[in-house]
Amino acid sequence: MFTLQNITMKRNIKLVLIILSIGIFSSCKNGSSEAKLDGAWELRHVKGIQVANADPNFPKGNGNILKFNAGKLEHYAEGKLLTTEEYTLKEEKKKINDTEAQYTLVFKNNNPEKHIALTDGKLILFDGEIAADGTESTYEKL
Repeated sequence: MFTLQNITMKRNIKLVLIILSIGIFSSCKNGSSEAKLDGAWELRHVKGIQVANADPNFPKGNGNILKFNAGKLEHYAEGKLLTTEEYTLKEEKKKINDTEAQYTLVFKNNNPEKHIALTDGKLILFDGEIAADGTESTYEKL
């Protein structure tokens, strides 16, 4: 026999399950973004502020590496650690230099934010816009 109390209880249970489902799916989405970013990335190409007769391409094994690990970024040049920074990853679409960045790195030490695009094992790091003397650095996942 259905009573008002049974109907109310079923409605409350459904509401709780819907809220839990939304929470679980939204947390999985953030985790997958961070998981795609985590790991080591080596520089392959730089656009912007080109120097005459300097090759903008970088061969494998050049040692210019970004290592992302659970909110920590290490930057290496020629295999030597230069900086370590903590960051949060914010999902935010923004068109930069005819490419769509999907994420923003927000640094905890108040350094300027950097926008990134992740596609097919490549990471593009935007440091400003090329038209305003910025750079666009492409990295490959190691």
